Amino acid sequence: MARRLARASSTLTIFADGAEVRRAADWLERSARDLGVPPAQIERLDLCLQEALANVISHSGVSAHETVGLRLDVRQLQGGHEASVTITDSGYPFDATITKSKAPPATLADAEPGGLGLLLMRSNCDAMAHARRNGNNELHITVRWLNAHLRHDRIQTSVLPARRRAP
Repeated sequence: MARRLARASSTLTIFADGAEVRRAADWLERSARDLGVPPAQIERLDLCLQEALANVISHSGVSAHETVGLRLDVRQLQGGHEASVTITDSGYPFDATITKSKAPPATLADAEPGGLGLLLMRSNCDAMAHARRNGNNELHITVRWLNAHLRHDRIQTSVLPARRRAP
């Protein structure tokens, strides 16, 4: 059974290399599960983590021999929980929270590969924050979920299930 703590964390350092993304995803899944994060929230974090790492590896100017730090924090909140992944890299200053996302194509014929990663990340997390500290980018990606015993209609968050409309 997964343990549930008021606050817990796990860290990993990887190289800025595409081959390391799988190791990061495995670490996230294992650590998050051990810290009591529900599977649906792990999937959301994993999707965001993989996209963020792809951006660091492809666009940040960091070489494959440089490291990227990863930290998972899980906290109990009043009425729920949150899990945050922090990605720290020494690449070019880049704030994903203020950069405009590429507009989705109107038709399949208009679609071009790439450019939708930020939109994908924003649509799969509850909060995203950026800081530049000591020459490093720190991207914090957060998902939240409610305690199982609370009534869903008393608290509004972006992770509540969609309500069905009456026929």
